[in-house]
Amino acid sequence: MRIAVNALFLRSGRVGGSEIALRGLVNALARRRPEDRIRVYLPEAEAALGLFDDSIIEVAAPLPA
Repeated sequence: MRIAVNALFLRSGRVGGSEIALRGLVNALARRRPEDRIRVYLPEAEAALGLFDDSIIEVAAPLPA
């Protein structure tokens, strides 16, 4: 299955609980279902941080967050 996650709201260290919950959920899903392809769309600055497991494709969206 292909899964896309809109994480344009992420601001590492500035958002709080929703950021932590999303990271935990997406990383757990990737471990539980390694056959799925997961893409997370992030602000450009956040995509450079490598916030998600290596199996998750992080896409730097050229959009303002």
